[in-house]
Amino acid sequence: MAKVRRRCSEAFIVQGAWWEPANPDQQLTGAFTWSPDSGGELDVLGFFHDDSGTLGNWRADVLHGVAEGDEFTLINCGEVGSTLPSAGVNRQRLRANDGVLAGALISDVGQPIFDRVTVELDYLAELSGRSAPERHIEWSDDRHVERVWIEYEQPREVVADMAHESVRLASEAQFGGGLGHAEIKETVVFSVDVREPLPLREIVSRYVPRLRDLVTLAAQRPSAIRSVHVAGPATTETRDDGRVVKRSAEFLAPFLPTPKDPAQVKHLTEALIVLPADDRSFRTLIRRWFELAERLGPVLDLRFAPGYASFVYAESRFLNAVQAIEALHRRVLPNDPDPTDLKARKAAIASCPPQYKEWLKDELKYAHEPSLRRRLREVLRFVGPGLRPLTGKPSTFIHRVWTVRNALTHWDDQSTAYDGADLTRLATALNFIIDAALLRLLGSEQEQITAALAANSRFQFEVQRRSQGSRDAR
Repeated sequence: MAKVRRRCSEAFIVQGAWWEPANPDQQLTGAFTWSPDSGGELDVLGFFHDDSGTLGNWRADVLHGVAEGDEFTLINCGEVGSTLPSAGVNRQRLRANDGVLAGALISDVGQPIFDRVTVELDYLAELSGRSAPERHIEWSDDRHVERVWIEYEQPREVVADMAHESVRLASEAQFGGGLGHAEIKETVVFSVDVREPLPLREIVSRYVPRLRDLVTLAAQRPSAIRSVHVAGPATTETRDDGRVVKRSAEFLAPFLPTPKDPAQVKHLTEALIVLPADDRSFRTLIRRWFELAERLGPVLDLRFAPGYASFVYAESRFLNAVQAIEALHRRVLPNDPDPTDLKARKAAIASCPPQYKEWLKDELKYAHEPSLRRRLREVLRFVGPGLRPLTGKPSTFIHRVWTVRNALTHWDDQSTAYDGADLTRLATALNFIIDAALLRLLGSEQEQITAALAANSRFQFEVQRRSQGSRDAR
């Protein structure tokens, strides 16, 4: 029987035997349930016990299991419920808090035993221009089909070889069918091979968010993770014919957002960039993006996290965007302190009574930092005039953002309450500014950014909505 290919985006339940790696002969039977929203939970007949033999606080770094022909490693397991013997049935419910490996039994996932991670994401096929299977129908007359056939040419892999890792953009084709039925399915993935093996948590956290953020930026839509596979020395085996094969194990974790049914994923109409089809350009893009991820990690988190969450208040979206602008400016456009600010700070401290000098030094420690107004002005200058149709006159836009930010963060009973739709529009404009800055850091010139925004349907929609709002206000 063919091995079931499990994904973090697909729910399932399996029945099997479960045990602690140190006690393989003491097995409990039970059902493991996986949900893309909430993660994995194991319900066993009987109890795992801690060293004292008591219940309630039991936990284990790893649990192993074999269920319906598949191997499972449950990571960081803890008890979340139990039924005591007095109720007639001895049961224990356990949660795999740090995820699950399906397809491998690993005793210590904290060891550097993985050197490959493969990620399946929404929109990869469209952004990379992959060739999907094409169906052809030949009619013998107006009502009868003479012949149906499928054409498919698997695209060449695009590879970015770098100092610490190699990143591949690859197509995985699956063929199936039977009498009167044929099927070809193409899955496009990012696959990363690292030079030195890493622990599970590190290889997943280092590469999966980076690649998802890149696709989200390019697509201008939150990209859902459909599957994550890992492989390495821990999953290498020697076959009977002497071949050494590196098997992959599925890493199951409740990534956000929860993927929709593939049939419900809409085609892209708002992409800002596409993924290059040649090795050199692909390497340049991946190298620069990975460098940005190291340098601008907090900026990317602030920019993309609200899109991945199922619900975020408009106030939080706006404040996230403002904070991302400030963090971006601090890391990308550092400037020497304003001499006037430094002089004023020095004079204030010098004239302060001795007993208050240390307090004043602490209070004025960051007094020379650029203001939000200045940060916005310099970021807008950095990205160029392409944002002007959305922001309008820079000074007016900057004052609006500054006013709203202060009203939300320095609130008092005189502060103005802002409409959620207005906050969302401001957050959207700020996010376009951040994205434009990221494009500049990836190598785009201001003219290229202006052209990309002018061709972007969502940007143009926001421009029209701003223009309509201005007319209505008059």
